[in-house]
Amino acid sequence: MNIKRIIFTTLCCTLSGLLFLYMLKWDWSFFIIPTLMALSVSLTNYDLISIRKKWFGILLHLSLSIILFFVTIFVTFTLSAKIGGYIIFYIGCAFGAILFALLTNIILPLQHFWSSLLIITGVSLICFPIATYIHEASWNIAPILKGRENIAIVWMILVGLGISTGIHDKRPYIGWSTTCPLLLDVQ
Repeated sequence: MNIKRIIFTTLCCTLSGLLFLYMLKWDWSFFIIPTLMALSVSLTNYDLISIRKKWFGILLHLSLSIILFFVTIFVTFTLSAKIGGYIIFYIGCAFGAILFALLTNIILPLQHFWSSLLIITGVSLICFPIATYIHEASWNIAPILKGRENIAIVWMILVGLGISTGIHDKRPYIGWSTTCPLLLDVQ
């Protein structure tokens, strides 16, 4: 596992989230989230891009991330009108993270796809509770994160951590066949 690259990618995602907060007052600031997230992940892992023309891989990742972002927002707000409540934010965070992981897997292959997808889904499900806690905490964790838009920053940090862990996890995979004797192939 390449800890330095995981930390570097997560740090770039964190800085992207803080840049989003700074540019929030801009009219087109909603384009910043998918753009910065895609650039943070693809540029910090430039050498691992599986497409021969790496610049094309970055442009593909960037354009598909923007489309994915709008699909996620549309699905989340459409479901919130029908379902309501806070459960829709959990679904929206997980839906966006899973789609971003699938998209990233096209140009930056995840080493152990299913376990990486499970980790990414897990960290995306805790984004909303953490963002709500930061928003409602009586003690100042970070004054810059007090607004409701902190969900984007928390999501970018945790999903960036999950994606980078999936990309750089080089440990041998211990699957069901080695841990459960009933699933071993008997010849």
